[in-house]
Amino acid sequence: MKASFSAPIPCNCSCGEYRQFVRGYFNYNGSDLTHNLCSNTLSRTTWHEDCVTSGGTDLKYGYHSIPFATSKYKNPDQATGCDFEGFDFPGFSVGSLSSGDTLEMHLEFEGKLVDACDGDKQLKSSSWTVEGSGTVP
Repeated sequence: MKASFSAPIPCNCSCGEYRQFVRGYFNYNGSDLTHNLCSNTLSRTTWHEDCVTSGGTDLKYGYHSIPFATSKYKNPDQATGCDFEGFDFPGFSVGSLSSGDTLEMHLEFEGKLVDACDGDKQLKSSSWTVEGSGTVP
């Protein structure tokens, strides 16, 4: 994920932020798995903000106030940066797998550039899908 904001929003880029939403499913041997997203769980139909709770902190992509290894601002810094870079590795863990087990993933994402100083007013958006399936040999 990459985004570049142009000042003024309102006087520097500190109000320009990225939001990522997801819906879909992870399926193991014909049954959907529960996938936690901070205060929600992944849904096939309802969009929820894509995030994970780690060490008591909700890690949400694209917030100036929530930097973490896969979500950062620069140019000039995290607090006022105009350039956002983030990355994600969608996947799931089911513990041990056996020959013949089936795995399926279907995730729909929506990324939004917002003005966080104006109630997350949407500036631009983009959507994409990540999916795949397979059988353990």
